[in-house]
Amino acid sequence: MKTQVKFIAVLLLVSTFTVWVPEKTSAHHKVVISFQVFYDELTPYGTWVYHPVHGYAWVPDAGPGFYPYATEGYWVLTWAGWTWVSNYPWGWAPFHYGRWYMDSFYGPMWIPGYEWGPGWVVWRKSGHYYGWAPIGPGVNIQVAYGHTYHVPHDHWRFLNGQYFGKHDQYHHYAHVSDNGAFMEHSTVINQVRTDQSNYVPYNAGPDRREIERYRGEPVSQVAIQEREKPGQRLGRNKLELYKPDVEKDGSAGRKAAPSHVTDLENLKGRTRTSVEMSRDRKDQETYREPVRSPQGTTVKRTEQVRQDRQPAPSRNRESVKRSNQPAPAGNQGDVRPSPQSTPQRTSGTVNQTPRNPVVKESETKRQAKQGEADPRPQTGRSSQSAGTTRSR
Repeated sequence: MKTQVKFIAVLLLVSTFTVWVPEKTSAHHKVVISFQVFYDELTPYGTWVYHPVHGYAWVPDAGPGFYPYATEGYWVLTWAGWTWVSNYPWGWAPFHYGRWYMDSFYGPMWIPGYEWGPGWVVWRKSGHYYGWAPIGPGVNIQVAYGHTYHVPHDHWRFLNGQYFGKHDQYHHYAHVSDNGAFMEHSTVINQVRTDQSNYVPYNAGPDRREIERYRGEPVSQVAIQEREKPGQRLGRNKLELYKPDVEKDGSAGRKAAPSHVTDLENLKGRTRTSVEMSRDRKDQETYREPVRSPQGTTVKRTEQVRQDRQPAPSRNRESVKRSNQPAPAGNQGDVRPSPQSTPQRTSGTVNQTPRNPVVKESETKRQAKQGEADPRPQTGRSSQSAGTTRSR
C-alpha cells in the first residue's frame, strides 16, 4: 500500500513539473529581431538616409516643429521607471532603441540601436520644473552623466511638475528661451538602474513621491506587457509594448539595409521648412523673400532705405543752374538740395551769402549799365531771377 502511495506521489510530481516547465519557458520567451525590422517598419512613416558619420538614419514625417521626447507623447510610470509613451504608431522603436542625432540643418534623425530602455534621455530638476534631453549617438548612461558630455540648451524640454506625466503635457512645456535660466539653477537626477534581462543601465527619471506632491494626486504604476507585433497601446493598468531583443548583424546572410535610401541633399527643401525654420525665425523670414541679393534680403532692404535718405546727385542741381530757366513743375519735387545749399528766404527776398565789398560794388555798376541799355522794367528781371533761385 505504501509502495502504491509513493508511486502515485512521484507520478503527480513528474506530471506537475512537465506542465509547469513549458509555461515558464513561454513566459520568458523573447522575440529576437535584426535592424531589418526597423528598416521595414519605419519606412512608411519617414525617410531613410545615409549619414557619413552615423550610417543609416531615419527622418520621420512628423510635420513642422517635431522634437523627440517632446511632441505627441508623455511619461508613464512603469516597473522600469518613467517610460515614454508616444502617440505615433512608430513610437515603439525610436523612443526605446537607439539614439537621436540633432542635426543643425536637417533636424532630428534617429540612429538605430540594440538596447531597449524606457527613454534614452538625461534628466535634470530646476525648482519645481523637470527637464530632459535626448542622448546622442554612441553615448551610454555613464558618459551622458559624466563631466565631458554637454547637451545644448535648446535640446532640453522643461515641464512644471503639476503637468508631469499627464497625457497633454506637451502643451505645457516652458519656452526654450528660458532653458538657460533653468539649467543654471538645476541639479542632476541620477536614478540609474540596470535592466536585469540585458544588464543595460538606464535612468529611471524623477522620484515618484515628488511628482505626486506636485500633482496633488497619487500616480499609479502600470505594467508592461510585451506584444508579439510592432506597436504599442496604453490601457488602464498596462502598457502593451513591442520590445524584442535585437541581435547584432553578424550573420553570413544578407546584410540588413533599408529598401530605399534618399540622399541627404534631397532633404533640404522638406526638412528645412519643417524643422530648421521653426527653430530660427530670422532664417524663416529670409527664406520667405522671393528674391535674394548676394548680401541677403535684410542688407538689401537697409541699402534701399539709405538710398532714399540720401540727397539727389549734384549733377541734377548743376543742370538746373546751367539752364538759367525755371525748372518744370514736374521736376521740382524730385530735386532735393542738401541743407548746406538750401537758400534762405525772408519776406519774399533772397538773402545771398556776404561777399567782398569790392566785388559787390562792381556788380552794382554792371547791373546799372544793363538797366540803362535794357528798356524792360527791372521788376520782371528780379522776378525771373528769384524764380531761377527757387529752382535751385
